[in-house]
Amino acid sequence: MTESRRPALRKLAADQRECIEHLHAGFDTREDVLLWLQQVAVRSLGYLPDDWFRAVALRPDVLEDLVGDGEVEQFRRGQLGDMVLHRAFRTAFHRVRDRVHEYTDSEKTDEKDGTPDPERQKFIAMRPELSATDSAQREALLALFDGFADREAIRLWVHDLQPATEGHLPASFLEYCCYTPMGYDPLVAPPDDGPARTARENLAATVLLPAMNRGVRTLQAGAEETVETVSESHGPLST
Repeated sequence: MTESRRPALRKLAADQRECIEHLHAGFDTREDVLLWLQQVAVRSLGYLPDDWFRAVALRPDVLEDLVGDGEVEQFRRGQLGDMVLHRAFRTAFHRVRDRVHEYTDSEKTDEKDGTPDPERQKFIAMRPELSATDSAQREALLALFDGFADREAIRLWVHDLQPATEGHLPASFLEYCCYTPMGYDPLVAPPDDGPARTARENLAATVLLPAMNRGVRTLQAGAEETVETVSESHGPLST
């Protein structure tokens, strides 16, 4: 990668490109699609429409395009990237561009080389809180897909969702999950219960992902740039 005096932009562009490559390659399951949607929400800084997640995850024709491997499905995945992701990613890029730090030769010292290497940056757009939120959101989705042992586990999960969504969950979400049969029963069903797993995926698509997207949009307004490179002995932070 060519040296850049604005490495945060290069890092964001690389993370966005990875999302597009995943889209073009296609997905194996609906859960893979949902996890990808969460990644996209963070790397677009929440600039995707909140109702887009529901449309992608709940429409059988769109899901078929995302998991199919025929020429028609591949074309439609490219079209989805060009018509939806590109616009949101462009807006996010402009947002970071307006606030990005530009490194100069005067910042070189004996202890550091000046301009950070974008390829070795640990954080999304060099914003630590964005990466922390990204990890918290992914963990919350994985926990949901597997289900919960009891009502207390659900309470703790919802509690952890507050920072992961910047408090954008509906006020009645905990009550819905713990005290309504429609909410509670699928959450405590065994992981191999097909209908329950589908209900949990629907919950992710209709409630969690829109809230996560709004949370990222709120968060990025105050995110500050930080330099932290990936250790030579470890691979890049998984996304």
